Amino acid sequence: MKKDFGRLAVAAMMTLAPIVAAPAPAAAEELRLVFDIPLNHPRVPYFTAMADAVAKSTSGRLTLATNPGGTIYPGFASIEALKDGKAELTFVNAANLERVDFH
Repeated sequence: MKKDFGRLAVAAMMTLAPIVAAPAPAAAEELRLVFDIPLNHPRVPYFTAMADAVAKSTSGRLTLATNPGGTIYPGFASIEALKDGKAELTFVNAANLERVDFH
């Protein structure tokens, strides 16, 4: 579990560092984070903790909504959510990345 949290934390920092380090927006901004695991999965509390840390470190100027509305985006659907503008961030199983068309 500690290894998973470490990997999650590193991925989150790499993803969010440019956003957190950027000049503060004039108004609060919410980013939608989606993932493809059930809400009762042991990793979900880490997503919540990450959202809390982002809000705290930005004094609430940036917040993360994790799986808004409780919607789960299984497999490739979380990548589609990014493409369709339903989410700004995702944690996705790397196996689904081979289906992404970068052209």
